[in-house]
Amino acid sequence: MNVSDPSYNLVDQRIWNICTPIVLVFGTIGNVLSIVVFGSKKMRSKTMSLYLISLAVVDILALWFGLFTKWVPHIETTPPITVRALNGFSCKLITFMVYTNGHVTSWILVFVTYERFISVFFPLKAKALFKIKSTLIIIAMLFTVFISLNLHIFWMVDVIENNITNERDCRYTEDHKEYWTKRRGFIDLILGSFIPFILMLIASIAIISKLATRKIGAMNNKNIAAMTITLLLCNFFFMLTTAPIVLFLVLNNSWYPQQGEIGHPDYYAYQIHYTICDMIFYINHSANFVLYCISGPIFRKQIKSMFMQMKCFGRNNKVGGKSMTNGDSTQVGNSSST
Repeated sequence: MNVSDPSYNLVDQRIWNICTPIVLVFGTIGNVLSIVVFGSKKMRSKTMSLYLISLAVVDILALWFGLFTKWVPHIETTPPITVRALNGFSCKLITFMVYTNGHVTSWILVFVTYERFISVFFPLKAKALFKIKSTLIIIAMLFTVFISLNLHIFWMVDVIENNITNERDCRYTEDHKEYWTKRRGFIDLILGSFIPFILMLIASIAIISKLATRKIGAMNNKNIAAMTITLLLCNFFFMLTTAPIVLFLVLNNSWYPQQGEIGHPDYYAYQIHYTICDMIFYINHSANFVLYCISGPIFRKQIKSMFMQMKCFGRNNKVGGKSMTNGDSTQVGNSSST
């Protein structure tokens, strides 16, 4: 298809309207199941489980505050619905949540990666350093830091109405245009992508190198080996799914210099390229459950056990219901004979 062809809009709409419901539903269910499994009695005593519970919560928030609110304007309604530009509060809250979730997700993975790094290289020190209480403090500090760093969003963005078209848009106010257009994007790329990406890559390579020098089964604990492999898989998937949007945000002005001119091929190419990269980015928030199932034998065992218990519970209820029905019938019969 020629990217200057208006049918680009059909492609864009199909990506949003087909992929988004799948990512939202699958991601929400997967993350809820992850919270249930890691919060189970057998798993919640592990510090890594606390990190992954936090990650699942943030992933759910990212999907609904980020992906869902971006999808709504693409749903064909009359008049079009725009959740972000509904009012000033929704604009500020959603923008705040999108940026905060992005930062927290990256840094949860950084901290849990370096916990695994210390566990692999210094197992004795790891036992002394990583306790449930200290992990909860670290998680609380992560949320506090990034909530504080993004609080300024509440007075920098608002619903802006175009006096010519009467369209409403959630974006920065004119007083903060220079900061938002020239500095904010750079800060987000450095803080939310580049630094976490580099830190995770360095630690992951070091862990893989260490594991390569000995058989995984020879590690002090096979559970540690399984959890380390799970984390490495999550890290590389994070890098793989965030790299496209990072590269796009950095290089899009060079790739599409006339992206602001409606009708120009650069405009259409920019829109489709951004949609694809954004969708890949949100897949990162929905796929961790699958990664846990692929790489974590303990996780798979817990999932299987949970569904077996649900199945048994359903059978018991069914049997109990039949027993009650039979009992009622017997009582009725006895009453009749009397």
